[in-house]
Amino acid sequence: MLTAMDAVDLADPRERAWTRLSACGRAYVEFALAEPGWFATAFHSCQVAPTRPDSPDPWTLLSQTLDELDQLGEVHPALADSATTIAWAAVHGLSGILAGTQPGSLEAEAALRDVLTGVQRALRAERRD
Repeated sequence: MLTAMDAVDLADPRERAWTRLSACGRAYVEFALAEPGWFATAFHSCQVAPTRPDSPDPWTLLSQTLDELDQLGEVHPALADSATTIAWAAVHGLSGILAGTQPGSLEAEAALRDVLTGVQRALRAERRD
């Protein structure tokens, strides 16, 4: 995820931040599809704490990206506190759905584009209430 986000090279800070958010979500879904076993294992309940935490972990990357968008005035004020949860639920939910479907039963790329676009539309400051 971090590699995909760091590859975004745009001059406009707002466009850069939104594109980094999409890159973060896309990389998350692509990992779930490429490594469904690891994806399932990562969210399996376990009583033993990890010996070495992920650094940076996906939640932190997402939160930092949304904080950047919020500081730029890009996130709708009413959603600033819940933006990370909204984005996580959408992308993680899609990842679980796609990782658990039969090949060809859902067009992954179209679904991913729809979810990433939907998250941006939902969170943008200029959205209509």
